[in-house]
Amino acid sequence: MSVGVWHHPGRPARVGVELSSSGTGQKVGRGAASSEQVDAPGARSPVRPDPPLRGDGVSKISQPRVEPVGSNYARPVSIADEKYVLCTTYRRNGESVATPVWIAALDERRVGFTTEGASGKAKRLRNDAAMTLQACDSRGRILTGSTAMSVTAEVVDGDDAVWVAAAIKQKYGIQVTMIRVFYALRNLFARRPPTETVGIVITLPD
Repeated sequence: MSVGVWHHPGRPARVGVELSSSGTGQKVGRGAASSEQVDAPGARSPVRPDPPLRGDGVSKISQPRVEPVGSNYARPVSIADEKYVLCTTYRRNGESVATPVWIAALDERRVGFTTEGASGKAKRLRNDAAMTLQACDSRGRILTGSTAMSVTAEVVDGDDAVWVAAAIKQKYGIQVTMIRVFYALRNLFARRPPTETVGIVITLPD
């Protein structure tokens, strides 16, 4: 192996390494895929420009992504303003079962959501009207800064269920249509008969 210095007018000096194998030398210079190059003494390394700045003077790079879960942030005034709430109901033996659900305001003191009439939530609420609500994400993870609220709930059907469904539709829009299509396809492929949709009317504490 031998080392040589190449210099071109107007360019920094570079050191090239000449490798030899079995007595045959192969010169490795700039641009070769297997080259090994180092700056020669006095050569200047390329200078990278500073990252661009936002309007507030903060670099655009290395900005942490803030997740709502586990972060402290201002809670909505009403539980009805949350996108998801963790609905906890109770079995006959007192065991609690928590499920994330949508929520919508019905009037000043009541909120609600819809579910299948044969769902576990509906069955448990028919036996025990006690429930707790707490803000969460779509996977049921509690949001930091939220608190659990003890409420009572009632399972309704007929026109009352239509009333609750209309409130959910008004708040969540196209997402409701997508969910309905999903359940319709699920029932079709599973050869399950359509299930009744009931409303859960929740009375908030004073």
